[in-house]
Amino acid sequence: MISFRSLVNSAKLTISAFFKKNGQMLASKVTQKERWKICKKCEFYKQRGRFLLWRKPKCKVCGCYLDWKIKADYLHCDKEKW
Repeated sequence: MISFRSLVNSAKLTISAFFKKNGQMLASKVTQKERWKICKKCEFYKQRGRFLLWRKPKCKVCGCYLDWKIKADYLHCDKEKW
């Protein structure tokens, strides 16, 4: 039986491989830094998720983990901040 942890790690690797293969899908490093600055000042920014496995910065509006959302060029802030 596959453990939850290995399933999550497989999903992370799949997503990472997708972004690496399709480099045009990634926002530039400058854009990513600008997005982080905006998010960290936002009232909907949540420093940590509540699950041990997902203790990463998160948006309270959309529920997305920001380290993934900020990197994707085709995604946008649900509050239209970026």
